[in-house]
Amino acid sequence: MAAPGSDLNAPARPSGPTPGRGRWLRAAGIVVGLLAVGFCGWTLIAEWSTVRAAVSAADPAVVTAAAVGGLAGTICVAEQWRWVLGALGAPTGRRRAWTWFFAGELGKYVPGGVWAVVGRGELAHRGGVPRAVAYPATLLSLGVFCLSGGIGWAALYPFTGPARWWTVLLIPVLLTVVHPAVLRPVFAILGRVSRGRLIVPVLPWPRMLGLVGVTLPGWLLLGATSALVAGSLGLTADPVAVAGAAIAAWVVGVLVPVPAGAGIREVAFAVGSGLPAGPAVLVAALARVVFVVVDLATGLLALTLLRRTGAPPRPVVPAPPG
Repeated sequence: MAAPGSDLNAPARPSGPTPGRGRWLRAAGIVVGLLAVGFCGWTLIAEWSTVRAAVSAADPAVVTAAAVGGLAGTICVAEQWRWVLGALGAPTGRRRAWTWFFAGELGKYVPGGVWAVVGRGELAHRGGVPRAVAYPATLLSLGVFCLSGGIGWAALYPFTGPARWWTVLLIPVLLTVVHPAVLRPVFAILGRVSRGRLIVPVLPWPRMLGLVGVTLPGWLLLGATSALVAGSLGLTADPVAVAGAAIAAWVVGVLVPVPAGAGIREVAFAVGSGLPAGPAVLVAALARVVFVVVDLATGLLALTLLRRTGAPPRPVVPAPPG
């Protein structure tokens, strides 16, 4: 919760880098993104004959199943965010939370990288959640999302080769990251950097492990979506390797400051999927199209619901987290 004596409804917003540093970070992200997109385009052109044959053989039914899997995975992430809101003392109904989540997700396609966080947090605030809860919940949800993705990849990687069992050792290390002893100093630094405007509560370890567990099914579904896309193209590929590479690519795409991880995700997937470069980029690009369609459909539906409700927000009275 907020620091003692603070106003939960004060117009606090997450503080980021200084304006000059922020511009440099955005510029660097755009350059990296353009280079990655250029690499992907060059690869598709260089192997166009293979790409064209794969696209012409794509199975529409399997692509549809991939879209359903992508939707289910995204719903899992939305539900995780709702759980985080509840853990921070702002329990929210599923319909309201999902509507805010899906409408806010459209912000990740806007240059700047932070708009998905701002959009989701601000929609929750306009719906009655204090900003001092909405923004920390969104950032904490994103952190748990990335951490769970690392755990998902570490769990799948050993099944792609006999000498890859060592990644299992990363799982307890990653689970330790969400221990209060680790998070407390990190959140304290975050509070100082934001000059007290962003205070993230330190939740008990069992609660954090529960949030990680809620997120993992979503990651497995997101990975399965890419595996289904590869299958729809008739490519000979290890579905576990494809799923694991897709999870790793998603995490990289979230961490690199490029809108929706454009280009970055495709390059990361091509490196780790075990597929030839051309088919790998094709799978990643088609999977992106699937997720963009899911994001647009759910986002537009959520915006429509927000407009129709149009009622004054019902304040969410914060309860002590824990």
